[in-house]
Amino acid sequence: MIEEIKEEKKNKLSENFKNLEELSKNIEKSINDLKNVFEKIEENKDKIKSDIQNIFTKIRRSLNEREEQLLNNVDTHFDNLYF
Repeated sequence: MIEEIKEEKKNKLSENFKNLEELSKNIEKSINDLKNVFEKIEENKDKIKSDIQNIFTKIRRSLNEREEQLLNNVDTHFDNLYF
């Protein structure tokens, strides 16, 4: 009887270890999956920031070109009117 109880406890313990190992593997996989998700998020964040910078660079360039065009127009009109 005592031997049966010992064997049963030993089997239970072994089963618990197997369950813990499986759980540990699942947790490790989940952690790696989360790392991958966060890496993708970081990549997307960097892409969005880069896109925003590019858009504003284009806007600034267009504004500068338009400003230059308007300034030249003013010069041309004044030159034509007064000179």
